[in-house]
Amino acid sequence: MWKICGLLLLLSVFYETKAALEVQPFSFPQGITEGERVIVACTTKSGAKSGGQLSFKWLKNGKDLSPNSQVKTFVDFSTIVIDPVSEEDSGNYTCLVSNNGMQDSFTAQLTVMG
Repeated sequence: MWKICGLLLLLSVFYETKAALEVQPFSFPQGITEGERVIVACTTKSGAKSGGQLSFKWLKNGKDLSPNSQVKTFVDFSTIVIDPVSEEDSGNYTCLVSNNGMQDSFTAQLTVMG
């Protein structure tokens, strides 16, 4: 019986860890005007210690980023740098994070004034 209880506890902990990957919400500064530099970071608020390496991907309006966007990825976070920013960079930016078959994302809106 102890073996069954131990196995159920192990599976429960594994399931909770697997389901816990969650991206930390982020936001762009307000009042951004053309020519400025914008930097935003994406990380997880839970699930990062579930094993394996985090994988990050950034999208703008569901598509790959423009050439003036630079992505820098580290072990547990990723940044996007847009320099210089233009009105064309306005849109919804999504950070996708995956780890061991788990995935989560967060989207924030960037509005650039002309």
